[in-house]
Amino acid sequence: MIVDPIRCKGHGICTLKFAERIDLDKWGYAVIDSEPFEEERLIKRAQRAVAACPEHALSIDE
Repeated sequence: MIVDPIRCKGHGICTLKFAERIDLDKWGYAVIDSEPFEEERLIKRAQRAVAACPEHALSIDE
């Protein structure tokens, strides 16, 4: 999972959808945990976070 720092506007919705892997920095912008994951439930949560981002700043790298 990656975040486009130019597109991210710090809404924080992604953190609500995928708190296990997304934190916010001190300015409120998304910081993604770089640890790979393959669990189905985590993949689904990541997909929800990507879909919920109003700025389309998140994507899932295969």
